[in-house]
Amino acid sequence: MDGIVESRSNSENGTKLSNRTPENVSPAIRLAPEGAPSLASTEIYPPIRDAILILCALTMTIFLVSLDRLIIATAIPKITDEFHSIADIGWYASAFMLTGSSFMLLFGKICTFYSPKWVLMTAISLFEIGSAICGAAPNSTAFIIGRAVAGLGFSGIFIGGTVTIQRILPLHMRPMAMGLMGAIFGISSVAGPLIGGALTTNVSWRWCFYINLPFGGLAMFVLALFLKATAPVKASTTFKSQVAQLDPLGTICFLPSIICLLLALQWGGSTYPWSNPRIIVLFIVFAILLTLFITIQILKKEPEHATVPTHVFQQRSITAGFLFSFCVGGSMVLMIYFLAIYFQAIRGVDALHSGLNMLPFLLSIAAFAMIAGFAVSKLGYYVPFLILGPVLVAVGAGLITTFSAETSKGKWIGYQILCGIGYGIGAQQTNVAAQTVLKQKDIAIGSALMMFAAQISGAVFVPIGNAVFENEFLKKLNGIPGVNGKLVLNTGATEIRNVVSPNVLDAVLRAYDGALTKVFLVAAIMAAIALLPALCMEWKSVKKDLVKKGNGKGADVESAPVVEKA
Repeated sequence: MDGIVESRSNSENGTKLSNRTPENVSPAIRLAPEGAPSLASTEIYPPIRDAILILCALTMTIFLVSLDRLIIATAIPKITDEFHSIADIGWYASAFMLTGSSFMLLFGKICTFYSPKWVLMTAISLFEIGSAICGAAPNSTAFIIGRAVAGLGFSGIFIGGTVTIQRILPLHMRPMAMGLMGAIFGISSVAGPLIGGALTTNVSWRWCFYINLPFGGLAMFVLALFLKATAPVKASTTFKSQVAQLDPLGTICFLPSIICLLLALQWGGSTYPWSNPRIIVLFIVFAILLTLFITIQILKKEPEHATVPTHVFQQRSITAGFLFSFCVGGSMVLMIYFLAIYFQAIRGVDALHSGLNMLPFLLSIAAFAMIAGFAVSKLGYYVPFLILGPVLVAVGAGLITTFSAETSKGKWIGYQILCGIGYGIGAQQTNVAAQTVLKQKDIAIGSALMMFAAQISGAVFVPIGNAVFENEFLKKLNGIPGVNGKLVLNTGATEIRNVVSPNVLDAVLRAYDGALTKVFLVAAIMAAIALLPALCMEWKSVKKDLVKKGNGKGADVESAPVVEKA
């Protein structure tokens, strides 16, 4: 297939488009025949060969940045040994998360002014620079800076990658690509700790970061060669107008607000008590700045000058999708974190075998993300998967609350698979919804909102899960004579058996298991809540813009990219 024909109205973009005739294109999908809605001009997507190569480069990049989130887990002990920096452990993860979350909406806005090719290439470059800094870091401070730079690249790669998919594939094919991205994300969750452990043990922890350089460079080479520099949605705007539309005042409020929130969640309950004035002030500043940001967005006289135009968030499917992503994202993070703790603390296995025991969960997410993507492309509708996903998760997580030290292998495998299927079929569909219900100029912002919701929910719900676990565990430990609750609580998951006397070990493990089930219950409740926004989603087909061969009837056609002239 040489290309897929779509169109864009000249009224939406002043760039002159080249005309194509039906005779010059693939017979699979043709222009609407005479009598169809008027089309000012036509454009084609890249040839299928180029699209596949671009997708391969994108999946490689997504795999690397997703891997980078978890590969550090098994490398941290060696890093702290070399830098003598146990106090900085929290920053190794949070520095990446701070920039990765905070800049997502800004990258979404930037994608409306510049070709997604150059946004994506810049983001990959930032990720590569951050990885190089981490690998060569002479001290802990340099390492943290590298993590922050890599996180900035992570943010741009996810947004730029989503917009790139929009530019290389027609709407009805995008769910397959989004499903593939979800599968890659799931696979990286499995591979991250395993690869990190292997590199740290057999080579050096520094190669956990150096490994990104050749593969990231290869991805950039493929993208530079095959991804055309399509014209941005607002190509004709002046630089002064672009600066105004980047909403500098809103950005000044939004970025610090998210940083304050993440710092409060990172420090609260660990570095400082939740009642500490530092934590309280951080939450207050977050609330004030976020309120100012929302007020600025509402009061903007020109919607284009807002980071999140009000008409985007007022779109029913976008608001519902944002809430869905937040609930499901938080639920998934809780399951990933606390299932690992269950296997290590209750089943008594090491970190490696804990990861292997979670393969049914993580691989089912990956497999069914891809299956759901193909199904949506064939059926046209994503809402059924948004509805079914939370139901399966709620049931699966509810069953997981029954886990104990005696739970049979068949049950802990089967319940994980049920949960994984639910997450897999639902998690990527909000991005598909954003690309279906929004105009082309708003898709980057809509996609950024969905990804931001999923990303920030992890930062919010891990501390919530920890608080639920600690409160319940301490409550149960207080009923066991001769047990120092604080000592046991501050002991690592795999060390409990070494600090608790054998005569009370069973009681302590039951208390531990009972506290974990409360966290799994929170995950089940969040999944159940996600069903409400899922029911509010609009039933729109991703095939609505497809003109079928030989139907003899016109149909609307979706927007396609315009290739910039050299």
